[in-house]
Amino acid sequence: MKLSRKLFFFMSLATIVGFSVLAAFIIYFFQEKTVTQVFASEYTLWFQISLGVVYGILSSIIISALLEMKFCEAVKQFFERLFVDVEVKWPDILLASFSAGVGEELFFRAGLQPFLGIWLTSILFIAIHSYIKMTKAWLFFGFIMILMSAGLGYLYEYVGLVSAMSAHAAFDVMGFRALLKRNG
Repeated sequence: MKLSRKLFFFMSLATIVGFSVLAAFIIYFFQEKTVTQVFASEYTLWFQISLGVVYGILSSIIISALLEMKFCEAVKQFFERLFVDVEVKWPDILLASFSAGVGEELFFRAGLQPFLGIWLTSILFIAIHSYIKMTKAWLFFGFIMILMSAGLGYLYEYVGLVSAMSAHAAFDVMGFRALLKRNG
């Protein structure tokens, strides 16, 4: 199935709305804080965004370098095939990255992480994204992605939710950029 702009838009919308609603439900009914309180941080919004963007970009550079290793060729080809003949443009990428950053981090970090901890949440996050498969290359890639995801968990714990959201969004923008550039 060809990934059209319309489908990409609806997937982005489903991500931000679906995960945010699930997170709000978990926070409201099972935590002793409000949804607005999960955004509280001792750090300024600009500091959180800046640190998150730097972490996301650096993580993306590391992942891109790993995917260039001969050992990870099958993983790289999998991602490249996802974006063959796509119709998405930069506004679509920005929307999808923002939606994933906000929706998924709200759900996984603010919703699940208080119950599961950083590492179990990170393993679940990567497993749900299907980045863990039973080949050496995929296990290696999955392990590295779990480390990156744990970094998002630590950003949430020690800096703030906006930092984790910004890192996730920046990581996705860089990844989509690389895929579109390759499949130009």
